[in-house]
Amino acid sequence: TIPEQVVGPDGGITVPYAGRIKVVGRRTQDVQTLIETELAGKAIQPQVLVSVTKPVSQSVTVSGEAAMG
Repeated sequence: TIPEQVVGPDGGITVPYAGRIKVVGRRTQDVQTLIETELAGKAIQPQVLVSVTKPVSQSVTVSGEAAMG
C-alpha cells in the first residue's frame, strides 16, 4: 500500500519504484494507467487504483468595492 500522496508544486507525486509522476490535468484513470506502465518492468501484473481524497482548489475569491474618484 502506498501512503496518500499530495500533489506537489510541480504537479507530480512520487510513487515507489515508478518515480515522479505528473498527475496535474490528468484523469484518475490516466494516472492509473501511467503508474501501471511505469511499474510493469518492476512488478508482476501491477494493479493501481487512484482516487482523489482531498481536492484542493487553487481559486481565490476576492470581494469588495471600488470607488471611482
